Amino acid sequence: MMDVKGMDEDTVSWMRAIEALPVVSLLSLLTKKSGFRVTLRCYESCGDKRCGPVCISKTRTTLLECLQQLHQQIMDHHGEKCVAAAQAADDVSSNAAEGGASALAGAASNVIDLMMRLRNVKARAVAANKIKGRSGERGSGFGASDEKTTD
Repeated sequence: MMDVKGMDEDTVSWMRAIEALPVVSLLSLLTKKSGFRVTLRCYESCGDKRCGPVCISKTRTTLLECLQQLHQQIMDHHGEKCVAAAQAADDVSSNAAEGGASALAGAASNVIDLMMRLRNVKARAVAANKIKGRSGERGSGFGASDEKTTD
């Protein structure tokens, strides 16, 4: 977001409104505070990646008027298709992020569950080996044959 020091509330409100448009990736203040330009991310094949600059002139005497004109240009040239396509792309990416987060939480839950099961199996194996050891047998654990050994 752009620095808003020294700008009135209306100007800041228009800046935030333009920055909030889904097709706007960057709002730039021109040198010497003479106007604004935006860099766009259009998802339709409109071909334009910039809008503006809109500068202070005889007809636009304030930065606020420049912002209002820039907003109008964005909506005229990129309004219906590009804004709708950008909004749809943002929705898809946010849904994917939410789905990924819930999948990660589910995977973590599965890992914890498996760790608890493994600990229980190990505890039972240790207990089983202790019981075998008391009756004179030595168990060697998983996968090995349990033969009686004599000392």
